[in-house]
Amino acid sequence: MNEAVAIHLCMFFLGSLVRYRPDLLDELLGSPAAWLLESFVIYAPLLYLRIVTSLILNVQIINER
Repeated sequence: MNEAVAIHLCMFFLGSLVRYRPDLLDELLGSPAAWLLESFVIYAPLLYLRIVTSLILNVQIINER
């Protein structure tokens, strides 16, 4: 499994939680590990977009901060 597939599956799972089990998501956001979930939701979409764009254009995209 590569990184793009893992991001897609995790985001799909989180989207399902938001739609079908918002009470469980609220419990997760109230836990001590909520920072991990929040940082994933912030960073993963941009990374996924960069990976997919790189595959479509067949160019390596490097993120410099």
